[in-house]
Amino acid sequence: MYRSYVGLLSGLVVSIVLVYLLIVVNFQSWLDPFLIISALPAALAGIVWFLFLTNTRLSVPALTGAIMCMAWPRPTPSWL
Repeated sequence: MYRSYVGLLSGLVVSIVLVYLLIVVNFQSWLDPFLIISALPAALAGIVWFLFLTNTRLSVPALTGAIMCMAWPRPTPSWL
């Protein structure tokens, strides 16, 4: 089990480094990707806190329903 956790953590570290390097190439800056990646834990904590406050479960059907509601074509107002 120890080897499994070591492999899991090493894979996580390698994936974070690769994502960081990919963002560095896209933004052509070393600081901006660091700021983006360092803000992710706070964003995830806010998402979890909001799900807790609204008593919403995190599930694939709920996410699919939310995506479908956002992608559903809305009627165009007549004044546009």
